[in-house]
Amino acid sequence: MVSKLYYNLKGKLEGKENLKKVLSNISWLFLDKVLRVGLNFVLTVLIARYLGAQDFGLWNYVIAFVALFSIFSSLGLDSIVVKNLVKEQAKEEVLGAAFILKLVGGGLAFVLSLLTILILRPGEPLTLILVLITAGGLLFQSFDVIDFYFQSTLQSKFVVYSRVAAFIISAIFKIAILILKGPLVLFVLANSLELLFTATFFILVYKQSNGLVTRWKIKFPVVKKLFLDSYPLALAVMVVLIYMRTDQIMLGSIISDKAVGIFSAAVRLSEAWYFIPSVITNSILPSLIKLKEVNQENYLRKLEQSFKIMAFLGIITAVIISFSASYIITFLYGAEYAEAAPILAVHTWTSVFVFLGFASGNWFVVEGLQKYVFYRTLAGALINVGLNFYLIPAYGGLGAAFATLISQFVASYFFSLLSRKTYPVFIMQTKALVQVLILRDVFIYFRKR
Repeated sequence: MVSKLYYNLKGKLEGKENLKKVLSNISWLFLDKVLRVGLNFVLTVLIARYLGAQDFGLWNYVIAFVALFSIFSSLGLDSIVVKNLVKEQAKEEVLGAAFILKLVGGGLAFVLSLLTILILRPGEPLTLILVLITAGGLLFQSFDVIDFYFQSTLQSKFVVYSRVAAFIISAIFKIAILILKGPLVLFVLANSLELLFTATFFILVYKQSNGLVTRWKIKFPVVKKLFLDSYPLALAVMVVLIYMRTDQIMLGSIISDKAVGIFSAAVRLSEAWYFIPSVITNSILPSLIKLKEVNQENYLRKLEQSFKIMAFLGIITAVIISFSASYIITFLYGAEYAEAAPILAVHTWTSVFVFLGFASGNWFVVEGLQKYVFYRTLAGALINVGLNFYLIPAYGGLGAAFATLISQFVASYFFSLLSRKTYPVFIMQTKALVQVLILRDVFIYFRKR
């Protein structure tokens, strides 16, 4: 039986070089995420236990705060740059334009973060230092454009080498801090150093593939084109960050940093699986772009398959985690974080809509409807912020979890029903959800038997 499956798969892959590249790319990206996310999660649990809910909450407050300004360094360029690198011949001009946009944006994010924290939390030197270190790391992410280049050529193994090497160095540093019982500021510094080493290794592997950053060309028309193409996505990312991070900022401002620590313990677990849709959707985007141009039927079929996969993964993840939330929290974090269990049980259901949102993001990019990504995300953000103002004072972290779940449902799924142009993606998402929930493929299998 196993050999039969092997030869069937081998036969399907023979002559399909692009499919093999996609599968290989996904494998490398999964290896990267499993190693980094998995090991980082273990470290985070150990650090959370060591620091306690108060200091762990302050750290997560700072991360959430700086994340609000990180939009200026990311600018929603990821998929747009990959799309241009797949289609354009002048790759060095695209890379140069993307780099300068991210570098200038990172500098702006750094300045705005410092000025704003001085206004919001004056007289807190430790908070200011933590923001300074965290925001400084955004400058190193300008070299993520090298990651985009390897994505466009389906050679993510080079990205994996770089990120894993940088992560290992950072992890060793964090373990040493734990053993020596160092202060919170050193853990924050380790995170920024990881970004520095990642950028360094990116430059080195790019050089090994016959590329030099000094050859990148900065031409204003290309810079302008990338910015105009990406700004709807940038606005959408900004709104996503608002409604994914304001809950932690509001918890810290309205209740306490300890409440942020409890909430963050649950959210870290809930969001630990978000790398799965990210890896899959990033890997299939180049092939979707090409399929759209040559075969509309295959393009739509591949989209529908991606929605079905995302729906299945989201639902199965939510079911397992929600029913075991109390045990997971107590086992991993200890009794101090017990209040995080009901928060996790609710928040984990956002994965269903987050996973579908990742898949639909590819459709919006390929169809050139990026502005609708902004509209749907804005709707979700307004609902989230409004619900947080009402629910956090009354229910604390649990209220924030419900606010996130409702807003994700609206932004990633329901909103597409409201426009004729986005209605097709709503239908594909709905079909995927229904087919997974009624176990259609299982019934088809047994019917054939």
